[in-house]
Amino acid sequence: MKGAITRLRTLEHTRIGYLAGPQDTSTGRERLAVFNAETNDLNTVIYQGGYRHKEGYVGTLSLLKEGATAIIAGDSMMTFGALEACHNAGITIGEELALVGFDDFIFLRYQPTPLSVIDQDVATLGTLAARSLITAINSASAPVGLQHPTRFISRLSSAYPPTVPGGGIRKLLAQGATP
Repeated sequence: MKGAITRLRTLEHTRIGYLAGPQDTSTGRERLAVFNAETNDLNTVIYQGGYRHKEGYVGTLSLLKEGATAIIAGDSMMTFGALEACHNAGITIGEELALVGFDDFIFLRYQPTPLSVIDQDVATLGTLAARSLITAINSASAPVGLQHPTRFISRLSSAYPPTVPGGGIRKLLAQGATP
């Protein structure tokens, strides 16, 4: 998350939106806390959602209406919803809006504008979780929670400074876009 915010800050995005995950999960709370800590001097807008495609779609439309020039998705399903919302609204990702997704799914590399992502290396995370569970079973103890570092992979979706304040929101409003 820090790498993504640093990249957007370097490009002078000052209205950064965040598609937050549910706050009843430790992952949702931790990611939001990092976002808030890293952007405390910026003008941000947060959409409180859930780890669902529809939340990413609805949240993206909401963040665009609030003038976000960049959006960071808090998980992969919300990334997919954000992509669909931008596509349906005719917003050119990387030009009218910087978009950073979550998890490095291979198809995100092959979008018309390859998507920058916060990658948590799901394969390694799964292996570590399985080992932790096996250890817990063998020792008859509770499994230990895992924290695994993420890395920012920069691609064209976050390569340029904002060109139109509020992204392509005029297109969105003119079309009367709804979820």
